[in-house]
Amino acid sequence: MEKASFFGQFKVGTRIYTGFLVILLLLGVVAVIGIRGFDSVDTFMGRYSTISDNAERVATINAYVAEMRRNTRIFGLTGDEKVANAAREVQKKLGDLLALTQSKMLDPKRKANLEAMTALFTAYNADFEKVIVQRREREKLVEQGMNVIGKEVRESLDELIRSSMEAKDYEIGARLGLIMEKVMFARLSAVKFLADPEEKDIPPILTVITEAGKLTDGLADRFHESSMKRLATQVDTDVDRYLAAFKAASTAIINADELLNKSMPAKAKDFAKLAADTGESQHTALNSTREEMQSIIANASAMELWIAVAAAIIGLLFAWLIARSVTGPVVSMTSTMTTLAAGNNNVQVPALSNK
Repeated sequence: MEKASFFGQFKVGTRIYTGFLVILLLLGVVAVIGIRGFDSVDTFMGRYSTISDNAERVATINAYVAEMRRNTRIFGLTGDEKVANAAREVQKKLGDLLALTQSKMLDPKRKANLEAMTALFTAYNADFEKVIVQRREREKLVEQGMNVIGKEVRESLDELIRSSMEAKDYEIGARLGLIMEKVMFARLSAVKFLADPEEKDIPPILTVITEAGKLTDGLADRFHESSMKRLATQVDTDVDRYLAAFKAASTAIINADELLNKSMPAKAKDFAKLAADTGESQHTALNSTREEMQSIIANASAMELWIAVAAAIIGLLFAWLIARSVTGPVVSMTSTMTTLAAGNNNVQVPALSNK
């Protein structure tokens, strides 16, 4: 009896089912690799999306900071309360965005940068509130103090000079003229200082006002009329008041100038550096994540392609083997039956074991 092949040992249905099962297993492997690849891509896409969103938030933060600094500078120059309110509105938006970005930040270093930026932002806001207080104090001292007092001193001196000229008291008139000169010089210098405050300009102004005050000492004793005595006394008092108002105003101005031109810009510079470092780090992370994602997709695609090719080859091999195991006995049986039909009984019937 002819020895059966390996596949010939099994029934035809078993052979076919086995072939299909092997093909299905290979297709299952391809599906698993594809699903795992998609899961990895989905993970990287989520990370990429988060980093991208944070990068956009940092860019928006920079825009808010620029707007806040612009409003701060304008308020420092004008004292406009509408500008201060606009700056506070931007600060509210910026504070909320900083908190959101910090909560969404994945990288520990970038998260630490956001914490430092938030601390600088809080300190910057505190400085701005001090500037507002100093600016209001300045406005009050200048508008309700220096300007009013300066005008009153000038009017009183005009009246005293006129009275001394009528009385032909040229000595006191000259003294009053000198007082008027120093007061006017002090007022003009104060106006210049208010427009362009520099600490070095304060002592000369204080000196001139003090000299004017010394000239007013005992001024009332030189007049005989009670009304003129009162005016002279008022001039003496007003010069001292003007001196006190300028001292307080100049202190407020210098404090605000220190905040606006030194303390706050330094904080803003540190903030900008942290923001730039964070943004650069995020762009690097975006590029790295994109490259990793592309690599995973490429590897998964290559793996799927090779397995698909392998599945096709194995499938063809199984199909050939199964077909051969089925058609071989049929061909052999046909040949045997042809021989028997011709009257030759001296033949062996093949594949009797598969009946």
